[in-house]
Amino acid sequence: LIYQAICEIEGISVTDDDYMVYNADITATEEVSLEDSLAQDVENYGRGYVMQELIKDKVIDYIKDLVTVE
Repeated sequence: LIYQAICEIEGISVTDDDYMVYNADITATEEVSLEDSLAQDVENYGRGYVMQELIKDKVIDYIKDLVTVE
């Protein structure tokens, strides 16, 4: 819920393009076609779960950009 709240406050969103890039990254490390990977993710986890994972990743990236380590 915290990730979702940060997304809403900061205007961060996850698009279908982000979903496709996520799956393309997975298929690059595995010997599976993009279509098979998409179908497998939806079947195993559901699209909503994968989208929530993408939200988490985007929020973490956003927070990392705000932090300066000295």
